[in-house]
Amino acid sequence: VQTCACLLDGVNYATMGTRVYKDVESKYRHVVGRVFLLTGDQVVVHEGRILEKPESEEEARSFIKGYSRSPPQTVGSVVLTDVRSGRRWARVDTAKMFYRNIPDQIIDKLIEEGKIFHSAGGLRIEDPLVRPYLIRIEGTKDSIMGLCKDDVEFVLTQALNNQKAVDVDSI
Repeated sequence: VQTCACLLDGVNYATMGTRVYKDVESKYRHVVGRVFLLTGDQVVVHEGRILEKPESEEEARSFIKGYSRSPPQTVGSVVLTDVRSGRRWARVDTAKMFYRNIPDQIIDKLIEEGKIFHSAGGLRIEDPLVRPYLIRIEGTKDSIMGLCKDDVEFVLTQALNNQKAVDVDSI
């Protein structure tokens, strides 16, 4: 536990923070039932490359122009861990987006708007500027936007029904 000397109005908040941490820790140890940790991540794959968030206008423009050439794909995963036993359940999900050509003036507006710089591959299917150019989706919208609800439900159901856990390293 990291603490700092925080004295305000005569109250030592560092000491109080340590106390609260110890209280939470002791409650965690006495939780009745199961405790789960849900983790997930997603990447965008396009033409054999994993795309991160665009770092420049040029990179954003290149990503978006490429999507009409070939469909980008999201690959997401969720892992549910039983904190006490260490057992894990996992699921991988993919979704593809098919786009018609997005005009340069729309790409300029997307870049000016700036939101594409906060999304892997600059993908923002929910953006009203992009919607008219989206032909179809193979998969679910929530998969594309970051977390597939069906996968979360699947791993929770597996865990709660004591189904066989998976070797996550073999996925």
